[in-house]
Amino acid sequence: MPFSQPHPFIKTEIEKVPKHKGVYQLYYADGEIVYIGSSEDDIPSRLREHKSKTKFIRVKAFSYMRVSTSMWAPSAKHTERKLCKAFRKKYGRLPHLQQRSPLHIY
Repeated sequence: MPFSQPHPFIKTEIEKVPKHKGVYQLYYADGEIVYIGSSEDDIPSRLREHKSKTKFIRVKAFSYMRVSTSMWAPSAKHTERKLCKAFRKKYGRLPHLQQRSPLHIY
């Protein structure tokens, strides 16, 4: 499943996101991906946590992708790691606001 179109990183838009497991990306105004994250059960709650932190004050948009709940599907964390690994391969670094490297991306 592909990522949604970017949405403004504001409370009313965050509340429209389904409470489901998945991965999300945060963007600056110029469209640069600055964070890749995941939630195993509730994407909106993770987005609200980021919204409340000052380090994310310059974030202007987010997109998300639901992850299947099938026991055979990869976890949201696994998908996050895969996306971080691809980002690092393409840009030679992780997104700017990524606090720490997700496990096993090297």
